[in-house]
Amino acid sequence: MSDSQEHGAHAGHDFEKMARGLTAVGLSWAHHGLTIGKSALETSARTLRETAEVLGQLSEKFRARAGEDCPGCAEPPPPADGSRPQDARSC
Repeated sequence: MSDSQEHGAHAGHDFEKMARGLTAVGLSWAHHGLTIGKSALETSARTLRETAEVLGQLSEKFRARAGEDCPGCAEPPPPADGSRPQDARSC
């Protein structure tokens, strides 16, 4: 084997070793990014759920207050015939 063939074989081995190392680093970063993304989405979902609950409670308080101050603003009773109620509030 000549010097140039040995050098070429050695360079090929170095290239494969470098490619495996870069692939491992890339996979590690992909795993890290996906883990962070999952955590961010879970936190966002939890925050939205809590916000929705607070808004629902606030809505109920407003409805109760509106019913005290303005009977026409309270939720109308459902129609006796079972049809969908129209929005019959006066305010």
